[in-house]
Amino acid sequence: MSKTTLMRVLLCLTIAGCGPLGGTAGTTPNVVARPLIPPRAPTYQLLYGFKGVPDGVNPEMGLVVMGDKLYGTTYNGGAYGQGSVFEITTRGREKVIYSFRATEDGSNPYAGLTAVNGLLYGVTTSGGGGHCHYGNYGYGSGCGTVFSVDASGNERILYRFHGTTDGSTPQTNLVELNGWLYGTSTFGGGGTCKVLNGCGTVFKVSPSGVFRTVYHFKGGGAAGDGDVPIGNLTYLNGAFYGTTVAGGSKWEGTVYAVSPTGAEKVLYAFRGGNDGASPRAGLIAVDGSLYGVTFSGAGTACTGGRGCGTVFSITTTGTEKIRQRFGNGSEGGNPYENLTNVDGVLYGTTTVGGSVHCSQRSLGCGTLFAIDENGTYDVLHEFGGVSDGAVAQGQLVELKGALYGTTFIGGSHDSGTIYKIAL
Repeated sequence: MSKTTLMRVLLCLTIAGCGPLGGTAGTTPNVVARPLIPPRAPTYQLLYGFKGVPDGVNPEMGLVVMGDKLYGTTYNGGAYGQGSVFEITTRGREKVIYSFRATEDGSNPYAGLTAVNGLLYGVTTSGGGGHCHYGNYGYGSGCGTVFSVDASGNERILYRFHGTTDGSTPQTNLVELNGWLYGTSTFGGGGTCKVLNGCGTVFKVSPSGVFRTVYHFKGGGAAGDGDVPIGNLTYLNGAFYGTTVAGGSKWEGTVYAVSPTGAEKVLYAFRGGNDGASPRAGLIAVDGSLYGVTFSGAGTACTGGRGCGTVFSITTTGTEKIRQRFGNGSEGGNPYENLTNVDGVLYGTTTVGGSVHCSQRSLGCGTLFAIDENGTYDVLHEFGGVSDGAVAQGQLVELKGALYGTTFIGGSHDSGTIYKIAL
């Protein structure tokens, strides 16, 4: 796998300043006791398998609906090997509408797209200029960009990051509010995180390219807040809610709230034990509460021996409750991306686990699951690698009674897939 995302997500465990590898186990939160529901008959349909250059390679994040088509990004591939924006119909007809060049237009879009008034908005992790060189962590040169592109492939750069107080290496979907697009930068911005020029930022940018930094993260420890904000923002009742992979009092990640004007507070600091650790995904709002996943914690199995992750809920006042602890069995492990709410049932994916033999991943190629508000958990599909994809990490999107998603690798060319699950 080229430029493996798994190593990037765990970069906070290996770079200086991100705290010790061993988490401190916290008190056991409330857990809904239940047996695991046996997997249902699979309803998986392989919609498209990426082929490489000049097609896309490695769709990192999920898809967005605009009109009657789906749109997304690939981290690699495209005509120049630096990533692409593509469209796909519900029948599986795919085409690349824009290929990044790794120059001023940016390169390697990690995040997905946001559709606003017929335009698609997104970010690239690299390219665009600036003096950011994070090759040791799997990123290309340059500090990243914010861009727009239409369905015909006309691309425009709204902002190029400098890697200083404005931040660098954005990796989250943008969120539109009152004519502004809000997002986070993973690094830069200052703070106590010196290795990567800062602990990250929350920013906003207008469709015309006016840029403002909303908040600078400070890092972890007793006086810090969060570090490495990768998860998408969610707006609820006047504030944005999000997660950081690292930082917090135990350096195991946080859930935070920040107002559009920059007032921030940590709602919850993960302890790295039964409550989870390293939330890579963002949050979704359901009936006034927030739901998310942690990539690790709650055990010693899975990636790096730090646990297989959790599904959790949290109130806007910071009360956390565990809904599922993964154990790398048939239920999966190490969930990467946001949950999706469909009529009160939450759907998500895991990057490892499942009982199907998988040549790409010794721990299994991952699963697609559903969990309800009572914590009842059901595996809907177990990925097999070459046959249907592996490392499912993009958020699912609903369209006309089906869920659509992506896998980072797998498929006949091992370049990732797009799939459909009928509800």
